[in-house]
Amino acid sequence: MDLKAIVNASPLIFISKARLLEILKVLFTTVYTTKEIMKEVEKPLELGFEAPEILTIKAVNWINVVELKAEEKEDAKRLALVWA
Repeated sequence: MDLKAIVNASPLIFISKARLLEILKVLFTTVYTTKEIMKEVEKPLELGFEAPEILTIKAVNWINVVELKAEEKEDAKRLALVWA
């Protein structure tokens, strides 16, 4: 079965903090996030905080970082409101 996941910043960070990041790779054939989410994930490093869980996220090569088109961003915002 071809299961794909789109991961937001908080779940990505917490899964990495729990040292379970690889579970995403086991459960899903493809894992996506956006450039905006990765910027949010990396923010503590930019502010000078030590964050080994973020370094772990940055080190993996199987999280596909994509850039959404304007209409896709609007669709994502609408979906987020529905699921919130």
